[in-house]
Amino acid sequence: LISEFATLSPTYPPLYYLHEAGVYLLLPESDFRTLIVNFPYILLTAYATYRISGTFLSASTAGWASVLVLLFPAMAMVHREALLDGALAAWVTTGAWLILRSRWFTHIGWTLLFGLVCGLGAMTKWTFPMYLVIPVLFGLIASKQPLRSLRNLVVAGLVALTVMVPYYLQNLAAMVSRYPTTDQAGLIPWRPYPRHGEPGLDNIWGWIYYPRVLASYFLYLPLTVLFGVGLFMNVFRVPGSGFRGPSSGFRVPRSGFRVLGFEGTDPPDHRVPLFLWSWLLSGLVLLIFLTPKDPRFALGVVPPVAMLLLHFWESRPRLIHLILAIALIQFVTFSLPLFGPVKIALFEMKGDRDFQSLQREWVLYANHYFRLGGPPLTESWKLAEIVAAVPESAHVAVLPTMPRFHAGALQLEAVVSGRRISFFDFNEGPYRNPLETSDFILAKTGYQGISFITEHNPQVMLRLSEEGWQLLSDWELPDGEKAQLWKSPSKVALRGPVSE
Repeated sequence: LISEFATLSPTYPPLYYLHEAGVYLLLPESDFRTLIVNFPYILLTAYATYRISGTFLSASTAGWASVLVLLFPAMAMVHREALLDGALAAWVTTGAWLILRSRWFTHIGWTLLFGLVCGLGAMTKWTFPMYLVIPVLFGLIASKQPLRSLRNLVVAGLVALTVMVPYYLQNLAAMVSRYPTTDQAGLIPWRPYPRHGEPGLDNIWGWIYYPRVLASYFLYLPLTVLFGVGLFMNVFRVPGSGFRGPSSGFRVPRSGFRVLGFEGTDPPDHRVPLFLWSWLLSGLVLLIFLTPKDPRFALGVVPPVAMLLLHFWESRPRLIHLILAIALIQFVTFSLPLFGPVKIALFEMKGDRDFQSLQREWVLYANHYFRLGGPPLTESWKLAEIVAAVPESAHVAVLPTMPRFHAGALQLEAVVSGRRISFFDFNEGPYRNPLETSDFILAKTGYQGISFITEHNPQVMLRLSEEGWQLLSDWELPDGEKAQLWKSPSKVALRGPVSE
């Protein structure tokens, strides 16, 4: 059983995908299945945020923190998609809460639970430790019994390894192979990522990538300004501001620890806001040394941003209400089709179809995320019709790589439909010569997707007709182009007729 589990997903930890598959298996098809998949992680993120913020914020403000963290646009987008980053953020937030709940690792039971959560987080995505390395060090330094904390943490590490080792021991080589070699500059953080174009650390854009991402896709301009002003006024004593100076940004009243069940005991420390800064710093600093960069990777540091934003202004209840109102307006306009696409950004690349604007743009407000996340659209990419037109047990190479039209989406449709069909990416799939190994090729006219993946697709489509491939069917797509199903001239032993 362990061996079979380890082979489920050789290049990515399978925990999220197993959960997703279970939900898809049990529930009938609907527009809400993906949201249902992510719902436990939404609850976990909100609960852990509430428990952490309850240690240093008032009860009402702590409750609002658990709401605010879910209202940021990019967070809302990820929870509506089959993306594991929301689940990863949930495990990270839970791990951070357990560091506090374990009293900086002095309580063995809660520390062992922390180890289990670390194992589950790593089985969701291998980058999990990056978000909590500095908070763990902070906890060891803050502990009044550091040797005891260290011993408990070692045992918790063994628990995490017990969860992780069966998978990683067998698949580590395959996972590493997904990344470019050092010769390709893919593992050199000061050089740009060779294919995607993410900035390296040889320029300012690489260093500020994730602070810019937080401002551009989570906070937008109003909340970014409130965060910056609140930070400044908390760090420096501003006359007439109502703030208590630097200590208000980094200290916690003892009574706040009652929320976590520390009644009758000494709290582990008064530095929970400083702990949040260590969490934020851990993610921001360590993630920039990963050459692949993406706004989704910042989800693991969004909870401390939400809690600190409310903490800065807790002495101003009206500003707390203003923050929540702004966040709600941004969430609603991002989530509902109230008006057409709007995007106000600095350094935006006009006509960008390869998502290169992600590397530099500074978004002040938008009600969509590259037309992918945002108000729901009623679109049919004819996935069910295409799957129905392919015979059982066929191997289908897919040329386009678009957000709603790619090999993974078609494979999922086949699985949900109970069909044994193999869809794979023509350009990045498992076969070196897909023209020779495919029963069918699914092509598309017009735009093919990200150019650095699909740049050779037009030449491939020319070869199809030149080499005797037969065009069986085509379908009108929402972008005005056509999907085309081509049959190989050499594959005669197909497993059944093609239904038009």
